[in-house]
Amino acid sequence: MAFRAIAIAMMAAAAVVIGTGWAAGSAHAQPAKTPSTFAGGCGVVAYPGTGVRGTVKVVSGPTSCGDAMEIVDRYLHDPVLVHSGNTWTAEFDGWLCVTPTAATADEYGYLSTCRDEFGGEIRVLPEQASPEPTWIPCEASVIADDIGEPVTVERCYGNWAFVTTGEVDTQSLIRLVNGTWERYVEFPAEICTWQAILDGVPAPELRSFTC
Repeated sequence: MAFRAIAIAMMAAAAVVIGTGWAAGSAHAQPAKTPSTFAGGCGVVAYPGTGVRGTVKVVSGPTSCGDAMEIVDRYLHDPVLVHSGNTWTAEFDGWLCVTPTAATADEYGYLSTCRDEFGGEIRVLPEQASPEPTWIPCEASVIADDIGEPVTVERCYGNWAFVTTGEVDTQSLIRLVNGTWERYVEFPAEICTWQAILDGVPAPELRSFTC
């Protein structure tokens, strides 16, 4: 009975963290819910096409790390989101995101920025801008050696990573256990949300667990 009560409580917490996905509305209207889960920022994302990686950081406003990762992830990877111009501008859910040209990005010191009308701002910083540049988390070659197959790191959270593997782009969530990367789950997952929370799955990835 005690375990069931804990499970119910954790599922309720998951509902608060997950919301209703990209269609939930403006993320800036939500109070901060989760702390930073990555040294120096909220997590690492990879740009489609180039594979360039950057660290997501909330520069101003009450946006939580979980929401910031979801906003940037949608900007970079949502196939139905319309982007325009050479700055890849996109507007959605009250956010305006742009990616400056390479020359301008070097001048500004960030890869992309997302801003809302209330002064909130999320930036994707060059990966070397991390306060711990000597620590390279989610290194694809190391992960590949540990799990025995080539991988592409899509999102990184320090001790967790969302990766694609194989010729059919199988999606998996992996984690670092005692210094070795292990596959936590391959999607679609049969693990329930409350169990994922108990296991420490990063908040932005909880949306993939539905039961």
